[in-house]
Amino acid sequence: MSKLHNLLLNNASVRVINRELMKRNNVYGIDDTDSIKKQYKNVFVKFDKYINRIGIFSLTFKKYVESQDKISKYIVNSEDKERWKEIFQKFIFRRNNKIFLRGACYYNWLPLYIFDDKRSNFEKWKSQFTDSFKALSLIQRYRLLSFWPQLSIEEQLLILCVLDHYKNSIFFALNNVYQISLDDLEVFSDDIFTHLDAVAQECTDLYYGLILNMPKRGILGSLLTHNKKTNVVEVMKKCQLKQQGMRELDDPQIISLSILSLLKQSETKKKQYDVVIDFPCGGTELGLAYVSFFKLLYKDKKVPEAIPCLYSSKKIQRDASVAAKKQTIQWLFNFIPKYYHKKFKKLLKQKKSFLLYDNNVTTFGTLSEVKGFLKDIYGIAADGVVAAVYYSNISKCLLGKKSEILTANWQKTLDYRPVTNYITAFNTWGTSKKGKIMENIFLNRKSIL
Repeated sequence: MSKLHNLLLNNASVRVINRELMKRNNVYGIDDTDSIKKQYKNVFVKFDKYINRIGIFSLTFKKYVESQDKISKYIVNSEDKERWKEIFQKFIFRRNNKIFLRGACYYNWLPLYIFDDKRSNFEKWKSQFTDSFKALSLIQRYRLLSFWPQLSIEEQLLILCVLDHYKNSIFFALNNVYQISLDDLEVFSDDIFTHLDAVAQECTDLYYGLILNMPKRGILGSLLTHNKKTNVVEVMKKCQLKQQGMRELDDPQIISLSILSLLKQSETKKKQYDVVIDFPCGGTELGLAYVSFFKLLYKDKKVPEAIPCLYSSKKIQRDASVAAKKQTIQWLFNFIPKYYHKKFKKLLKQKKSFLLYDNNVTTFGTLSEVKGFLKDIYGIAADGVVAAVYYSNISKCLLGKKSEILTANWQKTLDYRPVTNYITAFNTWGTSKKGKIMENIFLNRKSIL
C-alpha cells in the first residue's frame, strides 16, 4: 500500500497530502528545480534576492538611485535624461525603503481603492504602452544594450523593467485580439495578426535573451520597426469593451524555470516538438517564451510553431454560449483564432508532434480534452505540461472535501513535471493569493518618489 493511500485512509490534512503529491517520483510532482538553478546560475542570479512570489522585481531605495544615476550617464541629452526619469516615476512603486519595479502603470486594471486612477482601462493601457515604447526608443538611441555585460544586476533590472512594461502591454493587446477574433471573425485583418505576432515574439525574444545574458544584435531595432508598422493603439480601441484583466502567469522566474525544466526533461526523453499550443489568457506568454528559449539554446534545430488556443474546460461548465462552441466534431477550431486555422490544419495533416503548454492545472480537464480531440480526430498523441499544479484542489478532491472535480484520467494527463505549486490568480479580484499579495504591497502606502 502506497504512502499516499495510507494518508488518505487516515484522513490526513490537505497540507500533508500536498507534500506527498509534490514529491518528484510522481509525474505531477515538482521537478528538481535546484539542479536547474545550479545549471543556469548566471540566469537565476537576476532573481535571487530581487523578485517576490508573484514576479515583481524590487530594489532598495539606495540601490535604485545609484543604478539610475549610472544609467543616466549613458544618456547624454538633458531632455532625454529627464524623459527617462519621468517614465520611471510612472513605472515604479515605493513602499518605505523598497522600490518595486511594477506598480500602478503595470497593474492598470486594479480596483480604484488600490490605485486611485479614474481614467478608462484603455487610457491606462495606452499610457503603459506609449511610455514603455518611449523608454525602449531611448534604450535604442543610446545603445544601452551594447553595455549589457558591463551593467550591474541592478542596472540590468532597470532595463528589464522597461521591457517588462512593454511586453505586458503587448500581451494585453494580444489577449484582447484573440478573444474578440473568436466572436467576430472580420474585425481584425491578417496583417494585424502578422505584425502583432511579430512584435510579441520579438519583445519576448529580447526580454528572455537579456534574462539569459544572450542579447541578440539588432533585435531592438527590428522590434521598434515592427511596432511602427502595427498601430497597436488603434487595435486596442476596438477592444475596449472586452478588455481583459489580470494575466495569471507573468512571473519571469517561474516562466524561465518552467521552460528550462521542460527542455531538460524533453532532452532526457529524446523528444522534440514541432508545435506548442498555449492557452491564453493565463498561458499567453508560455508559447512565445518557449520559442524564445528554444532559439537561444538550440541554434541548430528547427524552431517550433506557437499557436494559441482559448479553450477552457471551466468556461464550458460556466457559460452556455461557450459550451455551444463544443458541439461540433471539429470543435477545437472554435477556440483558435481564424488567422491560425490554415497553419494549424497543415500541421495536423502532416502529423507533427504537439506539446500542450498551460500555466496551471486545477482539474486537468482542459489539457485532457484537447489531448482527446487531437487523438480521436487526428490520431495525434500530444504531450501535456504546466508550469504549476493546484495541489490543494487535488488533495481536497481525494479527501472527499469541497473541491473542483478532477477529470477521470487526471493522473495520465501530464507528461512532464511542473516546477511549482500554483499561487491562485483567478481573473476576478479579491479571490486569489496573488490578489492578496498585491494588496499587501500596494495598500497603506506611505510615499511615492
